[in-house]
Amino acid sequence: MEKTPYRRVSCDFYDSLEALATRRQALWIEYRDEAGQLQDCQTTLADLQARQGAEYALLSNGLRLRLDQITRLREIEWLL
Repeated sequence: MEKTPYRRVSCDFYDSLEALATRRQALWIEYRDEAGQLQDCQTTLADLQARQGAEYALLSNGLRLRLDQITRLREIEWLL
């Protein structure tokens, strides 16, 4: 359970996330975990979900992040 109340994200940010999910764009995401510590990962955005008054990003690596906990986001190119 999240300890802080959810703060709605801007419509522009949400729309950008929807586009990234549609394209399955590789991303570097920095976010705050439940303890408030900064974490980061490289993954793709699988879906967006609303649940119990909050919005979440479902990542292809299995993480579910509350949108207001994402601090930075950058598109990346996978190195083959």
